[in-house]
Amino acid sequence: MTGPRGTRETGDKTGIEMVPGSWSSIVLITVLTVMLAAFAGQPSIHAVLRTLYFAALLATFHGIRRQQPSLNTTPFRLLELGFLVLTLGYAAAAIIRLTGLEDQSRFYLVLNQNLEQGAVFLLGVSLITYGILLFLPSLVESHRVLRERIVEVEVSHDRMEHRMVEADRYQALGELAAGIAHDLRNPLTIVKTAAESLARKPRTHAEIEEHSDVIARNIEKAERTIAALLDLGKARTLAPRMHDLNDMVTELTTLVRPEARRRRVEIVSPACEELTVFTDPKLLSQAVLNLVLNALQASSRDKTVVIKTRRFERGGAHAAAIIVEDRGTGLHASDRAKIFSPFFTTKDEGTGLGLLSCRRILEDLGGGVKLFPRHRGGARALILLPMAPAEALT
Repeated sequence: MTGPRGTRETGDKTGIEMVPGSWSSIVLITVLTVMLAAFAGQPSIHAVLRTLYFAALLATFHGIRRQQPSLNTTPFRLLELGFLVLTLGYAAAAIIRLTGLEDQSRFYLVLNQNLEQGAVFLLGVSLITYGILLFLPSLVESHRVLRERIVEVEVSHDRMEHRMVEADRYQALGELAAGIAHDLRNPLTIVKTAAESLARKPRTHAEIEEHSDVIARNIEKAERTIAALLDLGKARTLAPRMHDLNDMVTELTTLVRPEARRRRVEIVSPACEELTVFTDPKLLSQAVLNLVLNALQASSRDKTVVIKTRRFERGGAHAAAIIVEDRGTGLHASDRAKIFSPFFTTKDEGTGLGLLSCRRILEDLGGGVKLFPRHRGGARALILLPMAPAEALT
């Protein structure tokens, strides 16, 4: 593949950047090298092959200099001149040998020796050597400049990466601050309005109770937001151990059954095979309880919430799962990408931090949680847990 003058081509197989025409030159020089070795015992043929060999080198270097203006320097011209002297010298020697002049006159015999191994040969080699010696300093300087440029690019990249990280941090901080402000401003505004309303004119006992109830409920909402934030940022001390997963689910079902009755929602936990996991049971119960309460709150009357466990294998690791299903309004496609975002909630009384805290707990335990919509309505929460200390699931 060739390209316009002054450009480079890339070999399809090796990916090495080459000057246009270099591959053909390499092939030709390689063939001539093999032929020189093969016909070493035949002086006449060897003389012609040597001429062609150095002519190919001369053509290659001349082509490179023409296509790369930056190489049009004294060192490179000395290299080209050295190959020109060797080519002309071996061409003259080949003519003398092929015409038999060296056998007819001692002059031609001595001339042939000077052309092939003597003064002309040494002149060509010397010119090539001078070109290489003069070319080396510029090569070293180019290498130094390239290294400095690489260092500059790396420093610039590091700075840009640092700025991007800082920008992401500030954006996340801004979103967090906006969420906190939103979740605290609304209840505080209501509290302020209710308090001002009470102070504006005398109120009946019933009106005072009504305003006090509004104030208390909104203060509780602000407290839940603050408590959830503190819980989210709190360092956790894990105490993992082997324990039966079904026993924990049974205890949890018993704990939330009064709330389920109050909401007139049935909660069931089908019997499953014995399933032992390696986690912190206290933290796991906290995370599962959050998901079960979400399922209860999403369910309408006379619906059912199901909590079940199962065993399966994933990526060669044995895993255990807790599945919490409800038959509520479901999980909208537009909400799935934001469901674990801070302060995102679809509930009037929600803080938008429960699912985020739940996911963090389960990740600390080496597991994970995902939410899916059910085909028959409602949502499904899938908790994955390690069954052995060395296993972790993502």
